[in-house]
Amino acid sequence: MDVQLPTFAMMDERTEIVEPFNGNALEYLQSIYRDPTQEQFTRMRAARDAIAYESPKLVATAVIDGKDFATLLDRRIAHMRKVEAARIIDAKPVEPKPKPAPTVQIKPYVPTVPDKRYRRI
Repeated sequence: MDVQLPTFAMMDERTEIVEPFNGNALEYLQSIYRDPTQEQFTRMRAARDAIAYESPKLVATAVIDGKDFATLLDRRIAHMRKVEAARIIDAKPVEPKPKPAPTVQIKPYVPTVPDKRYRRI
């Protein structure tokens, strides 16, 4: 019995069969960016993702000279407490002297309109 498939389900010549990759993710990324038949954008993305696993990152490391971390931490905490104790100031606050109230001179109100006696009619 011959089954008719829809046209979108039929394989044509351009369709590639993808074979499973036997390896880890780094080897897969390396195979992609080394493949000249891949597009440049795809190769660049694979190289960008693989570089984190190919070369080591520069990171800060702590060098402890034969002592365990707890001892070093206790020494640093004791040192910080000594520094904080030296920073405390034993001064007492000074109460500010009250300022005397300013004397204000009040002038009598001078009207803006001249007196009626001096008007011309």
